[in-house]
Amino acid sequence: MILEQNLRGERCAIQRYQEIAEFTSGKDHSTYQMAVQIMNEELEHENDIEAWINDLNRMKEEWKKLRM
Repeated sequence: MILEQNLRGERCAIQRYQEIAEFTSGKDHSTYQMAVQIMNEELEHENDIEAWINDLNRMKEEWKKLRM
């Protein structure tokens, strides 16, 4: 499913920005702040995609019940 691929991509991005934030913490405040901000945006995207996947799964289950 495309959403699952997107979710994996978001999780990879989150990991990378977390690594950048950890690497720059206490060394480069501007880069650290930027990495944290972008990571937080990616976390929101992850939550959105997870919610969409859950909604689609619920809809599939409801559809199956209606067809019986």
